[in-house]
Amino acid sequence: MALVQVGDSGVAERILRFALEMTREHELGPVLEAKAANGLGLAMRASGKLDEALGEFTTALHLIGGRLGVENRLYGVIRGNYLQVLAEQERSAVRRLPQEEDGACRGVRVQGGATCRN
Repeated sequence: MALVQVGDSGVAERILRFALEMTREHELGPVLEAKAANGLGLAMRASGKLDEALGEFTTALHLIGGRLGVENRLYGVIRGNYLQVLAEQERSAVRRLPQEEDGACRGVRVQGGATCRN
C-alpha cells in the first residue's frame, strides 16, 4: 500500500490485480484472495474508481465471511473500507445535486424526499 500512499495508485492497482490473479490461479485460499481484493479496492479508491472499489470490497467480504465468519478483525477492516467508500459516493452525489440559488432545481426531488423551491 506504500505506492498508494505516495500517490502511485495506478502501479499499485496493476500489481494488486496481478496478485489477485495469482491467488486465484494457484488456489492460495480465500483469506489471501480477500486480502488481495481489499488491497485492490484501496488502490481503486485512491484512483477515484469508487464503484470498482466497492466491488472488490464486496468480494473480499464474501470470501472472509464464508471462510472465517463476520466476527473477526479482517472482516471488520474490510467492512470499514466498504462503508468509507459508500460515504464518499454519497457525498459526491450530494455535490452533484442542482443548487437552489441558480434556479435549476424547481420541482426536483432532493435527498430525503424534500423538494427544493425557488
